[in-house]
Order: sequence, then structure tokens, then C-alpha cells
Amino acid sequence: MLLFSSDLPLVTAEAVRGLIDAVARLRPPVAVAVPATGRGGTNALYLRPPDAIGLHFGEDSLAKFRDDADARGVEFVIHHSDALALDLDEPSDLARLSRAV
Repeated sequence: MLLFSSDLPLVTAEAVRGLIDAVARLRPPVAVAVPATGRGGTNALYLRPPDAIGLHFGEDSLAKFRDDADARGVEFVIHHSDALALDLDEPSDLARLSRAV
């Protein structure tokens, strides 16, 4: 299962392909998270199997995913992607977007 935040203005097909290529090499059970810029959030999450860990939202979701994976014995991998890192949650994110484009 692959989940994306709906507010990713810089997402590209290449970034999605890069994430899919990275997870294809991993053996289940696995959770792969793409961190958001600031606030400890998560902008994309790949789970195999889909119930490998629970779903967590909001600030510090990345740490919650990591803790859940550790508790369940699931491999947890961070995938960094500039195209997936920026989400639009606050006015300051619009300033980041204008600098990025």
C-alpha cells in the first residue's frame, strides 16, 4: 500500500518512481516513510503488507511510525525526496514553495 499526502505541490512522476524503485528491493514486513519538511510529519508511506503498522497523522507522525514499526518488528526505512518533502500546511510553506519554483 502506498499513501501520499494530498498537498504535495512538487510531486513528480520521477519522484514516485524513485520511491517505488527503492521499496521494490525491500522484503516484507516493511514500512518506508518519506519525511515532510519540518514538524516531524510524513508525506508518503509505503507498507507491505498493508497492515504492517498503524496509521498516524499530524505532527511527529514520522516518530510514531518508527516507534510502531520497532514495536512490531517491522523494518523501518526513511526515503528522502525533495519533490515529496514539501507539503502545504502553513503560510510559511507557501514561502518555501515560491523559493523552490
